[in-house]
Amino acid sequence: MKILVVYGNYDYPIRKSIESLLYCYRKYSEAQVYYCNISVRKYLSFLDNIEYDIILFSHSISVPWVVPRYLKMLRRLKKNKLRAPRKVAMFQDEFSKTDLMCQFVRELGINEIWSVAPKTEWPKIYKDIPENCSIYSYLTGYVDEEDVQWVRNELKKVEGVTRSIDVGYRTGWFARDIFRLGHWGFLKQKIGQVFLEKASHLKLDIQIGSGFFKGHAWLQFLMKCRYTLGVESGASLHDPTGEIANQIKTYLKGAPDASFEEIQSALFSDKDGNLNLKAISPRIFEAAFCETAMVLIEGEYQGILVPGRHYIALKEDFSNIEQVLIDMENEDLRRNLVENTRRDLIESGKYTYRGFVERFLRHSKTLVSKGPMDTFLFKLNILFEQLLVIVIIFRQMLRRLK
Repeated sequence: MKILVVYGNYDYPIRKSIESLLYCYRKYSEAQVYYCNISVRKYLSFLDNIEYDIILFSHSISVPWVVPRYLKMLRRLKKNKLRAPRKVAMFQDEFSKTDLMCQFVRELGINEIWSVAPKTEWPKIYKDIPENCSIYSYLTGYVDEEDVQWVRNELKKVEGVTRSIDVGYRTGWFARDIFRLGHWGFLKQKIGQVFLEKASHLKLDIQIGSGFFKGHAWLQFLMKCRYTLGVESGASLHDPTGEIANQIKTYLKGAPDASFEEIQSALFSDKDGNLNLKAISPRIFEAAFCETAMVLIEGEYQGILVPGRHYIALKEDFSNIEQVLIDMENEDLRRNLVENTRRDLIESGKYTYRGFVERFLRHSKTLVSKGPMDTFLFKLNILFEQLLVIVIIFRQMLRRLK
């Protein structure tokens, strides 16, 4: 089977969870999986002369974060002669500019969508796609077996060493971005603020709007933490055209210190709650195999987590914060949470990338013949990918010098 994965990335190293999702198709299948980073390569060149069984558009390019760049990319992709009986778009962050996502599906002839949104929300999000386009569910991330083994080896090196951080947490969302997710998305920021205010007696390493750890750095950070914080990924505000996001941006220019409550009241109080987009985050699995216990806003977590068994549940209004802080001092409870999540999420094998790839390819058949030229082009593509890493690093160095 021949698969082309089209994605976009300007950074190196990339976040580990994104890297694992991107390369799982090559790692956990026997297919010839070609990769094309259109953020660096202006044209697909020889790759558009290959006939594929599947063309997969990664969520790194299917989600319209920057509209002018997105439309330019879409025009470029339409000009390429990419051929495959199965064209797949992987979507995440399905709360803003979803009209453009539907345009992406229509104009590129996508016949299959993979969504992290609950099925109940699909009619709202994908209201303008062709009738013959199928939609399937997937998680925002899974368990990478290589990461699990890497962490096990690292933990053996520090066996018996006390974790130096009581609570570690990061959110790369700044106010201008996180406000447009509605009240549910804002909890990502608020949970960190509450712990900074209420848990000053603990050793905290909590930063809000500070960017993301790259490569293995996030896993190394988690292995130093007794607890990490979390909220179900998602949003409560559907903004199909991006108009609300633009209004928020304009408002913050005039009032840069405006609170979420002020923004919500002024711009979208009647709309917040028009979307129930909640999903489990890759961070949950990463915490599980890093043996880091979790304090999470109580939720469903797609039926995977159980409060009290897998995490200490914090009420959405933070009314039980004092009891949560008391529970966190109980080391026996912490060990039980760690053991339960490791057994149920990791050792069970239910949520691996290997299983996801098997499911993704289950109803695919090899329709295109593979010859010697394909093998040559496949090896050439691997070489190009390695060279592109050098190009990305060089560009990063130039940006720093500027």
